[in-house]
Order: sequence, then C-alpha cells, then structure tokens
Amino acid sequence: MSLESLVEEKINQYSLPNGVVLRLEDLSVVYKMPRGFARVVDNVSLDIFEGKITGLVGESGSGKSMMAEAILRAVPRPGRIYGRVLFRSKKYGVVNLLSVPKKVLRDIRWREIAMVFQGAQNSFNPVIKIKDHFIDTAKAHGWDDREAVLEKASQLLELVKLEPDRVLDSYPHQLSGGMKQRVLIALSLLLDPYVLILDEPTSALDTISQKVIVDLLKDIHRKLGITMIFITHDLPLIAGLVDYVAIMYGFKIVEYLSIKELIENPLHPYTIGLIRSIPPLHGDLRMARPIPGSHPDPINPPKGCRFSPRCPLASNECFKKHPDMIKINDEHWVACYKWEKVKERDPWAD
Repeated sequence: MSLESLVEEKINQYSLPNGVVLRLEDLSVVYKMPRGFARVVDNVSLDIFEGKITGLVGESGSGKSMMAEAILRAVPRPGRIYGRVLFRSKKYGVVNLLSVPKKVLRDIRWREIAMVFQGAQNSFNPVIKIKDHFIDTAKAHGWDDREAVLEKASQLLELVKLEPDRVLDSYPHQLSGGMKQRVLIALSLLLDPYVLILDEPTSALDTISQKVIVDLLKDIHRKLGITMIFITHDLPLIAGLVDYVAIMYGFKIVEYLSIKELIENPLHPYTIGLIRSIPPLHGDLRMARPIPGSHPDPINPPKGCRFSPRCPLASNECFKKHPDMIKINDEHWVACYKWEKVKERDPWAD
C-alpha cells in the first residue's frame, strides 16, 4: 500500500485558509506525574503563515520546546499529545500530523518539516564524520546517490558560510559550537523542506556567533523563502529577523502580533515586562527591571490568568478564568482582560 493511500481518506477531512501552512488547534502536552498531571503545553492555538518567520518567545520552562516537539509528534514518553496539528503537505494535502500513520509522518519529517534541535553538540553522532550524517539522513529518506548527496551537502555548507572540503571530512568534535550549529542548519535543508523549526539555535553560543546565525537565517530566508519558526527566550535577538511573534507564558500563548505591533503597541503586561527587562545598550543598566515573582507550576497553575499572580493590573476577574484571545486588528491578538488599560499607560510604570 502506498503512503498516499494511507492518508487518502483523511485528506478531504481538513482545510486551511490561504496562506496558512501550519495550524495548531487546542494543542496540549500532558505528563502524568506523582503529584498529578502536568500540562506543559495547554490548549495552544496558533497559525503559521507560509513564507514568513514566526518567533516563539517566552521564559525558560514556558512550554516552547515541548510545543515544537508536539508539532512533529516527537514528545518523549510518557507525554501525551492532544488537539490537532494541521499541516498543508505538498504530497498529501492538508493532514493532521497527530493522526497520520507513522509511515506518513516519517516521510513528512525532514522532507517537508525539518527541525534544528537545541544544543547542536547533542545532535551529532561523535564517531562518524559530518559527511556521513548527510549520507545517512538522505538514505533514511530513500536517496542513495552518494555523490549527489555530497554535492548537495557542499552547496548547503557554502550557503551557511562553511568550507565543504574541510567540514565534510571532520568529526563533530573538530568543529566549534558555532560551526556545528551551522552544519545542523545545512543538514536540516538537505531534503528541501519548506518549514524549518529552530529550537533555541543560538542558546549555547557567544554573542558574535549568535549574530552570525541570525544573519545566516535572514540570508537563507531571502534566498529560499522557507517558512521558519524560531524559538527563543531572547526577544532582542529576533527583533530584526521575524515577521510575527507569539509570546508564550504559563504553557499558553498570551499574545500574537506582527513585529511592527510588538515595537509600537504591545498590549499584554507580560510582553511589556519582557521588553522592560532588556538591559539598555546605552545609559543606566538599572533601567532594566525584572518581572517579579516566579513561573507557574504546570501541575497547579493559577486558576485564572496564568500571569495574574505577577501582574500589576490583576483584578478579581483575572483570578477566576484565563482570558480568551481577543483580536485587536489583523496583525494583533491578545489574551488579557486589561488590554485597554495597558493601551493607556505602561502597567509597570512606577
């Protein structure tokens, strides 16, 4: 039975609006723990637009990486995934990645959706050369022409500003952290995917290497037009890279907006708190103010708005029910009862 026939009955069950390549609908990831059930991703709904770069930003532990793993159905056991992940596959039509057969999912992974995992040093087999990583990846997807694979690998390494002859014949430990990260980006592009998920691709790098990676991604996007999801806790890092930003807090999306709206009109107190916590390039470093309090417990989160215990504007209604996402305009959605007050004044102003 062909892979296409495995999903033939499912193709016509789903549809996506024009321009949307990936849609998360009430996506949740739940772990059963001794203390109870931990919802490390909690009813997240999000659209990813074709050909655009979307940044997913939030504190460590907010659920960003787990959400990315859920998209590819790669959540480690004993985690359970709920909801739907609708994807516009060029080969199979619009499918739910959480319900397609495993054979189809394996075909889509890396060929149509590739992921650069956090920590490049953990993504390579230390006892085989870089060229063998490219060859093995291609072989796993039915591409057995060794010479053609290495020729494509050389082109991709040049794209990420590396010397193919030197790098392909190296072992991972012979490369710096920044070089390994660039190799991993090249490897993710080997099968010409049109969605690329990057999970904290700069987290283990120095500031200069971080800028190199971001500039490379800009160049790759300009040349290939690939859809990207860039996951990070570093808001300034992606300000000049992304088209849209999804702000994640307490395992939920609390604000989704264009980069223009983020600069001119952020409306969630948490988003503004993140911006205020960034140290200024010039002036008194004491101007940066951390957000008081701590991140919520995934097993016993606040009953109402997840941010309410830390929010300077929280009132009774904020502690009763988490707010629904409200559309402000075509480029801005926010989950906050107090967004109109935020529009009038800075909630963190002294």
